[in-house]
Parts: sequence; structure tokens; C-alpha cells
Amino acid sequence: MRVGRSADADLTADLSRPETVRALQVPDVYAVVHCAGVTDEDFKSRPADAYVQSTLGMQALIDKAVEAKAERFVYISTSHVYGRQAGEIDENSPPDPLSDYAIAHYAAEQTLKRNGSKFKSSAVLRPNAVFGEPVFMDKFDRWSLIPFSFPLEAVYSQKIVLRSSGEQNRNFVSTGDIARYIDRAIGADASGFEVINAVGAETMSVFAFATQAAEQYRQMTGSTCEVRRVNAGTVSEDQFLYRSRVEAGFELSTVEPFLRSFIDRVIRDAGAGVTYTV
Repeated sequence: MRVGRSADADLTADLSRPETVRALQVPDVYAVVHCAGVTDEDFKSRPADAYVQSTLGMQALIDKAVEAKAERFVYISTSHVYGRQAGEIDENSPPDPLSDYAIAHYAAEQTLKRNGSKFKSSAVLRPNAVFGEPVFMDKFDRWSLIPFSFPLEAVYSQKIVLRSSGEQNRNFVSTGDIARYIDRAIGADASGFEVINAVGAETMSVFAFATQAAEQYRQMTGSTCEVRRVNAGTVSEDQFLYRSRVEAGFELSTVEPFLRSFIDRVIRDAGAGVTYTV
């Protein structure tokens, strides 16, 4: 059962309007997975609503989960609650959220933590850079994120432009792997409150990701794609290793199959007159 703001959801509610969550008529459920965290775009367009969504909206959803006799609760957060993405980071690293986006996610995490005793288990997953082909391309609005913007630039302009040296590292995790982390978090052996860094298979520089996107485009079309960056060769202060104290327990996905599939889809859509704005 899917709850969301759109009309195609099974139940309609808006976490920035907690009263709509409290009004839901929800049957008994085993687990609640909260994937509707705030985005940077939310803070640009509706900052007050974004904070309500992360605090009062989160509490309303937890209360509704308890009412529905949920035993497990999982929240998808972000690595940005650690603050600056630098050095070696694992779950023992102290949170230091700095942006509104990070502060709001940490507030949602803490709201879940203080309610943790109401569930058999509750978990916070903190991914770093998420990739995966959107199911609803027409409703997706985060094209500016590099897993999407770089392939789009490759297809539309045969040029990927980085506004930095591109030497800063990111850990890339697929949406499919996040689903596997969720499945493990709601497993029968899970208990208590837990924070898990949802670490992906590959850590690479932004420049390396751009280069890989350009190479995939070249292999698929035979056309070259330039990767341009400012301050090339500058060593970033944001080098970091994203780690977890627990093993994933499953084979993690690499970015190459995603890039190949996503670029193919964008090319086909462009041929049909459909484009996506970065």
C-alpha cells in the first residue's frame, strides 16, 4: 500500500499537512517505510512546509503506524546529516547537519528515535548518492542530481560540464540496493533502533562518474561527449570514504548498467519528442 500526495497513490496524504495523515483510514500493517523525506528543492520552494514535514508530519506518520499496529518502521535519510562529506565516515561519526536539508532529515531521525520503543524495530538508512531509473519519469523532479544530469547532458549536448574540479568523492548506491537494505531492516531478527549507512558498491570522484557517463554514451551512439571542468587537477578537500559497521549481506550494484539503461531511455524519449529539464 502506497501513501503519497499524488492521485495514483493508494491513500492520499501530505506530510507537510499533518492533519491529512491523522485523517487516514489505514488497515493493520506489518511495516512502514518512509521514503518521502524532504529535498533541497523543497527548501527552495516551500521551506516552512519542509520543516513541518520533517517534524510534525513525521510524528503524525509514526502515530498512524502505531495505530495500524506496525511492528517495524524504516526511514530513508541521508549521509548529509554527518555534515561535510570529508574523511572517513561510519555510523560512529557524530552527526553535524549544516544545511536546512540535513537538519530536517536529522530532526526526522530523532523523532523516530524518541518513538523507537513503540516498534519491535526501527531503522534509519543513510545513503550518499542514489542512482536508479525513475519509475515515473514525468513526475520525477530531481534531474539536477549528477546521476541524472550527467547522462542528460551527454544525450542533449554531447558535453558534460562540471562546475568544480570534480575531484570530490561520492559513494553511489542503487535504489534496488536500498530496497534490499530496507528488506533486511524489517527482517524477523531486527530489534531496537538502528542507524545504517546504506553504502553502495562504488566510491568514485564526480569527474570519474562524468567520464563513465560520457564513455557509455560514446559506446552506445558512436559520438563523442566532452567532459569539461573548472580547476582541473585541483585536489578537493572533500575526499572521503563512506563506510558501514555492518556488511550489506548481498551483492551491490555498480553504476554501469544504470547508465547504459538510462541513456538508452533518454535517447528513445528524445526521439519521441520527450525531453527532461536539468
